[in-house]
Amino acid sequence: MGLYDRHYYYDDQLQPLQTGWNSRSIVAIIILINGAIQLLTLFFGRNDQLASWLWLRAEDLGNPVQWYRFLTYGFLHSQDIQHVFFNMLSLFFLGQAVEQKYGRKEFLRIYLVALAVCGVAWAVLHLTQRDTNSVLLGASGAVTAVSMLFVFCYPNSTLHIWGVLPVKAWVIGILIVGGNLMGNSQISANGRDQVAYDVHLIGAALAAVYFFTKINFVDLTEQVQSKLQFPGRRKTKLRIHRPESSGQPVPPKNQAEADRILDKIHRQGQDSLTVKEREFLENYSRQLRKTRSRSS
Repeated sequence: MGLYDRHYYYDDQLQPLQTGWNSRSIVAIIILINGAIQLLTLFFGRNDQLASWLWLRAEDLGNPVQWYRFLTYGFLHSQDIQHVFFNMLSLFFLGQAVEQKYGRKEFLRIYLVALAVCGVAWAVLHLTQRDTNSVLLGASGAVTAVSMLFVFCYPNSTLHIWGVLPVKAWVIGILIVGGNLMGNSQISANGRDQVAYDVHLIGAALAAVYFFTKINFVDLTEQVQSKLQFPGRRKTKLRIHRPESSGQPVPPKNQAEADRILDKIHRQGQDSLTVKEREFLENYSRQLRKTRSRSS
């Protein structure tokens, strides 16, 4: 399904988000990696050694040496160019808004966790069914998770199917879940298909759990590092500019809190802020403006 995004809701206000190509975004990096691997596999052919190193087999779950495949399978696609094209197209148009909402680091964690969870669930399902001949490849599970996160975050946004038909995001969410449920039921009745509808549904379920439980992988990582007493990492030097000639200096306590909140925005995105943190930034910014006007 081709999607073309226009303006959609952001912070409860109708505002356009940046949707152009940004080579520094995680979405762009993922697309470039997928494109490069696709070119390599097309050049060398499907039976090449590269593909056999990357795709996932159910039996890999019991071999820790092969656990890297629970991530690498998501960067390998079939030789049918539509497989990678529509995955990356959906990621480009919907993933950027999700990345802007949660921040670069958190988006990367969301994507990689989705790949791993979808891969593990698929392996468990196939081992249960004693199906060890199938392989899993493609980013569809993680892309579905990202697409559904967009739907949950911006349900009233307007998307354009094939750039023509305007549809609300929540309708797209129903089509994604409904279509995969239907496809999965047909597989149950008629046998295996090359499309992993079950993996898509796992990705959608993961997005729902992430959104409604308000999990934050960056915070979880930092909590684990703190409990295990890992060496602290260097924090990003983000500071609000304060003129040296200001009449009344800003209290160091307020400056430190402002730096902490700005660092949080840089790591996790603006929507990670609490109401109290937003109010503090507004009051702090107002205080700086008053100080600057007195000094001038």
